[in-house]
Amino acid sequence: FRRGSDLYIDRRDGHAVKTEDFVKAREDASDLDLTQFRRWYSQAGTPELQVNGRYNADNKTYTLSVKQDCPLTPGQNEKSPFQIPLATGLLDKQGNDIPLRLQGEEEVTSGTKILNVTGREQEFTFVDVDCEPVPSILRGFSAPIKLDVNLTDAQRYFLMSNDNDGFNRWEAGQQLFVKVIMGLIGDHQAGKALKFDESIINALRNNLEDARMDNALIAQSLALPAETYISEFMGVVDPDAIHFVRNFMKKEIASSLKQLLFSKYEENKQEGEYRIDSESIGKRSLKNMCLTYLMQLDDQSVVDLCIEQFYKSNNMTDTISAFSAIVNQDCKERESVIGDFYEKWKDDALVTDKWFGIQATSQHPDTLKRVRELTSHAGFSIRNPNKERAWIGAFSQGNQIHYHSANGEGYSFLGDHVIKIDAMNPQIASRLVGGFSFWKKYDSNRQQLMISQLERIRDSENLSRDVYEIVTKSLGNL
Repeated sequence: FRRGSDLYIDRRDGHAVKTEDFVKAREDASDLDLTQFRRWYSQAGTPELQVNGRYNADNKTYTLSVKQDCPLTPGQNEKSPFQIPLATGLLDKQGNDIPLRLQGEEEVTSGTKILNVTGREQEFTFVDVDCEPVPSILRGFSAPIKLDVNLTDAQRYFLMSNDNDGFNRWEAGQQLFVKVIMGLIGDHQAGKALKFDESIINALRNNLEDARMDNALIAQSLALPAETYISEFMGVVDPDAIHFVRNFMKKEIASSLKQLLFSKYEENKQEGEYRIDSESIGKRSLKNMCLTYLMQLDDQSVVDLCIEQFYKSNNMTDTISAFSAIVNQDCKERESVIGDFYEKWKDDALVTDKWFGIQATSQHPDTLKRVRELTSHAGFSIRNPNKERAWIGAFSQGNQIHYHSANGEGYSFLGDHVIKIDAMNPQIASRLVGGFSFWKKYDSNRQQLMISQLERIRDSENLSRDVYEIVTKSLGNL
């Protein structure tokens, strides 16, 4: 299904039928009433679920109370409850799935049970629960909703280390990462010494040592939230603090887990021809995540390992991973690696786009200087939309620390190129100028710097309607 569309597209053959006809056919075939389910296509907005759990040791029951709501949207001042499939599991103290049986049911489900949420408020009571469980809610992201579960930090750490559902294990880790990062940002802004939470290290160590976990999932569990994502949790975005704290965390993780990261890197090396099966892909993912962390250390042996991978790799995944790690470091090999990569792949446009993009998003101190120099590089053309996105777009959208430099040079750079590109490609220019649209989220100094660039663009000669519309809307609420 495509929400908001009246068509259902069968991904197997591309055949399109009306959503209403498809739902009716499913009703007839399964003897189900999908009237309420149709609200996913008639009501706008994302449902929000609040879930609370309580355990009764005397009765050995565990009850989940579920409340659903959907924010009002233009033209819809009243929202009826959605039908939401809520995939749920309960974990015992060892992290094993508890057999599930709802009150009034005879059948026992091992593992995950789909709860059919249909009301604004509902309760689901599980029986024969011998110990207080840790709930694992929305397994496999079973519905496109926003979920709020009353879990403690200890329970989230438990899920991060033990849940056999990959999505919830990753989600618990991401929520904890954000909470820890936000706490450290507050300390950093207050001038306090940063102290890392050992619980994060223990959970990551457990994941790295868990032989049951898929390598690709382990790699994802190690990935910190991006700086752009972290900024969404701040009332006033502080790019410097976000960058400092995130780098602090990466270094702490790398230092604490150094030997284990080395071990996993070596364990997941692959000899012979390049393979694209899931096991091989997972091995590469974990190996390269380990390398990324290890490159945070001031260790020449790690740099040598990265250089070796860059030059000896037989696949682009490993080459790009090593290249990215080197470009982000201030090591003596950096310039030669950048040059060698380009010389080898300069005739492949897609690969050179990656070459531009990786340099544009580098945290290296000279990144803006490098980005400016690339304007005269033989491989760059301002008339090529892909190059503009790979280079200017990557810098303004993916390099928070340098684009949002407090001196305003990043903003000035984007403003210059929006004006230049607008004369040739207004559509691309209108996308790029969006880099100024969220100026209200930043401190007063950065706000004024972005406003100045918006006004400069607005007042430039022969401005296209595409760019003018976005600029004036951005400035509209001054």
